[in-house]
Amino acid sequence: MLWLAKNSTKSLDVIAQYWQLVASPADPRSGDYGYSKEEMKRFGADQGSAVYNAIEDAALRNVSIRCVFSCSSVPLCFICDLHLVSIWVWPI
Repeated sequence: MLWLAKNSTKSLDVIAQYWQLVASPADPRSGDYGYSKEEMKRFGADQGSAVYNAIEDAALRNVSIRCVFSCSSVPLCFICDLHLVSIWVWPI
């Protein structure tokens, strides 16, 4: 996903059932709630942040981005913050 986002020039379509690109250990709705920064680093949370940043950079390059994902992907706000991304959420 990281490579695709970094190398997209026209469009990027993403379908994901479970994903959380931005770690939110302080958010009780988050799957990583309660973990320390050290634990999150060990789990590879920085890799999700790299994917998020690549998607954001693609949007800023005017790449057309469409995302479809499950409403169980909480919190969703991280991807909504881009404003340049079309988002569809399906119920579980």
